[in-house]
Amino acid sequence: MKLSSALLFAISAVTAKGFAPIATVPTSRTSSLKGTASPTVEKESFQRSLLAAQLANKKTNGKKAEDAPPVNIGWDSHKPVDKAPDSLVRPGDGPDGNYPMRARFEQMIREAQISITDAIEKIDGKAKFQEDSWIRANGGGGMSRVMKDGAVWEKAGVNLSVVYGSMPQEALQAATERGVDRAKGMAPGERVPFFACGLSCVMHPRNPHCPTMHFNYRYFETDG
Repeated sequence: MKLSSALLFAISAVTAKGFAPIATVPTSRTSSLKGTASPTVEKESFQRSLLAAQLANKKTNGKKAEDAPPVNIGWDSHKPVDKAPDSLVRPGDGPDGNYPMRARFEQMIREAQISITDAIEKIDGKAKFQEDSWIRANGGGGMSRVMKDGAVWEKAGVNLSVVYGSMPQEALQAATERGVDRAKGMAPGERVPFFACGLSCVMHPRNPHCPTMHFNYRYFETDG
């Protein structure tokens, strides 16, 4: 009964501040956080993007447009820092000056990360979150909060990331109907710059009869 109330309280603590989870997806108990400084969900999606980029480059005989922005989403592209800067969004960034929207979303999920981790710690009553921060050379970075060996949760992670990268035009075509029209005017091998910002949470209860909980908030935007 304690765990059920705990889960409900954690969700209500978030939604009370206006942060409604996009999805709650049960996952296998064999899956667990590894304690790295990079969100699990972000890693999986980036690996798929990298594979798509490699395939796209092969289709153009290994050639890319000279002005194509770097992929720059490998796991060796981030640098650990003692404390994340006040904002991970590049100043004045975004198509047509869309910086305010990007900055507002980052601020919203930063506040959500704090409120969620505070609620989880109060419910657990034993363990505390440890934070790791990192930045990337071309902008962006993240803050990873991990808690383990708690009274209620075996391990929990609430991870925030801001990412700048590029994707193959084939991925843009598959994403939206408008992407097909946009891709028609692109040069062979030309890549599409993107901005992504998100908050991902995974919690593994200590009770083996309780499912793992996962939810995330995402903002994704392409330039041009």
